[in-house]
Amino acid sequence: TPSDTYSAAIYSDPDCDGAPDAAINSSTSVVAGQLICIVSRVSAGAGAGPGSSFIYALDATTSFDGTPVTHVAANIDRVTSGAASGVLTLSKTVKNATANSAEGTSNLGSAGDVLTYRIQIENKSSAAASDVIIYDRTPPYTSLSEPVETPVSVGTALSCALTVPASNTTGYAGPLQWNCLGSYPPGSVGSVSFGVKIDP
Repeated sequence: TPSDTYSAAIYSDPDCDGAPDAAINSSTSVVAGQLICIVSRVSAGAGAGPGSSFIYALDATTSFDGTPVTHVAANIDRVTSGAASGVLTLSKTVKNATANSAEGTSNLGSAGDVLTYRIQIENKSSAAASDVIIYDRTPPYTSLSEPVETPVSVGTALSCALTVPASNTTGYAGPLQWNCLGSYPPGSVGSVSFGVKIDP
């Protein structure tokens, strides 16, 4: 909101390094075990004033040869515009804690493995940020492997508390939200994290 203020595009990322390559405008053929990385870019027009927001829903549908069965992976994010405040850069990494693999933008796992996701928040701007809210969700076919650590100190003066779900318990699957109180000055770097277990 307002309408027609934001636009979104999806790009392929063959190297899985977070850098967009070619725009994706059609379906992509894959083989079993192939890893696909994409970059989603959201642009705001001149009408995106302070408080404007954009709800971005991304669905990835996989069709299989020889069967009508399909699989849908969904992700929903919200982008909010501000002014005269810090601009934060968020990056998300994952590590297979069971296999003790290296942390990266993508990873592999098997049923029963525990994956640790980390959302890093960095203030690269010249102004402090405040009233920070972080949105995420457990990936499809996973659930929390343990309660999320909360509250956590992010930087020197920002404290982030998990507010969604209200009941922070092992086995939960769904949206996650951290509300962060305090100030996040320029140059600050911190993170929140959560662990999930891949369903059998």
